[in-house]
Amino acid sequence: MKELEYTISIRTVGKGGEKYQKLLDSIKKSSIQPKEVQIILPEGYRPPKERLGYEQFLYSPKGMVSQRVFGGKAANTDYILFLDDDVEFAEDFVEKMARPILDGICECTIPPQLSMLPPEHGVRKIIPMLCLNMVPAMFNKSTMYTKVMKSGGSIYNRIDKDKVEEYLTAETAAGPFFFIKRDVFNDMRFEEELWLEDCDYAYPDDLVMFYKLVTLGYRIKCVAKAEVLHLDAGSGSDNGKRGCDVSYAWGRNWMIFWKKFIYNRQTNLYNKLISLGMYKYNEYMNTIILWVETIYCRSKKQEFKERMKGLKDGKEYIKKNNL
Repeated sequence: MKELEYTISIRTVGKGGEKYQKLLDSIKKSSIQPKEVQIILPEGYRPPKERLGYEQFLYSPKGMVSQRVFGGKAANTDYILFLDDDVEFAEDFVEKMARPILDGICECTIPPQLSMLPPEHGVRKIIPMLCLNMVPAMFNKSTMYTKVMKSGGSIYNRIDKDKVEEYLTAETAAGPFFFIKRDVFNDMRFEEELWLEDCDYAYPDDLVMFYKLVTLGYRIKCVAKAEVLHLDAGSGSDNGKRGCDVSYAWGRNWMIFWKKFIYNRQTNLYNKLISLGMYKYNEYMNTIILWVETIYCRSKKQEFKERMKGLKDGKEYIKKNNL
């Protein structure tokens, strides 16, 4: 394991600051050092001032998808640890993430990230559940981390690390950190999903990426005891433009994802009808809830308009591209 050769590929715009420094400190302390560290910057952006001293600065078109795709093609090792610039991880993180792949259990690993799931109680848990966005698991809680539903939403398991198996099955996850075979990542042809970047915010790029791996037959495992922290988790959620960008992408990109990767893959009329019914329920419930929010919060009015525009544009994209 000490001789594992892997690339760390970091997607950034070079402005991580203190959080980026914590990432570099994590790399320095890692029990298994990378063969190369590649910093994937958008063209025209300056490298961060914080340095390891041996990293490579590479430039790609700007975008959450574009920079990931570029990183996959630029890596010179058989394995890649993909990271965003605002994460911090434990010394044995790489060792834990690599082990199930080297043992042939899976082709991609993710860590649990409970802070990015709905809370255990309250309205922020109930609303995503009622809308079929994110539903807490009722079964297979010792073996499953996430599963994608026919609505396009996900079932999630808020795991107790001491009461589950070491490796849990997963179909989606947060994308700031994952370990994967280079050839598997490139075989996925993530560049085919650049339609996500037609929006100012590429949501739900993580869902599309991981679930596409699943549809191609690759296995994703959540390593229950891999320790990582997303330092920027949830930040910027009150930003007005970000809220509008997410609302638009939520309408457009979610619809395209559901049609392309879920509805079109159903093998019989019954499952297609179930999938359509679940998606339409999801679409209407989310729209109604956002509309109700506009009554109490003026800033939500523009988000509502952007969501409706996104839904309209999603339908046009599907029709134009014969999805």
